[in-house]
Amino acid sequence: MTNFWILTVVSSLCVVTAQANRCPPTDDDRWKEFRDSCYFFSERSTTWRSAKESCSENGSHLVDILSWEENEWIHQRLNSYRYYEDYYIGATDQQHEGLFIWTNSGDALEYGNWNDGEPNQHLGTPENCAEIDTRSGRWNDIPCDIVMRFICKRPITRK
Repeated sequence: MTNFWILTVVSSLCVVTAQANRCPPTDDDRWKEFRDSCYFFSERSTTWRSAKESCSENGSHLVDILSWEENEWIHQRLNSYRYYEDYYIGATDQQHEGLFIWTNSGDALEYGNWNDGEPNQHLGTPENCAEIDTRSGRWNDIPCDIVMRFICKRPITRK
């Protein structure tokens, strides 16, 4: 009976250990887990195109935000960092003006958390990329050549 309990405890610890690190390991622990995905919050600022390439290089994509719960989790995470600049997300209307899609899937946005009056092509300036406001969690369309931080997303690695 004692061997059974030891085996049960050891098995449980192995499961907890295996589940604890399902996102890519980094020295600074910038990959965070939420539900079935891992999220990387950059500390480096770049253009939207370079952000998309950076995400792709590490096996991920610019974040697609598919629900209010996911948006709220990201918003809370950004607030915990106390960064007061906005972050690129993976929505764009570069292919068809006014039709925002997620770059990883090509799907039109089913969920959106746009600021009032957005997206809007402010002052006629091409605003074909999207950002999330760290303070409000709301989205805004912006020019793609603005330099800012970004969020990557990838599925959890199952072992």
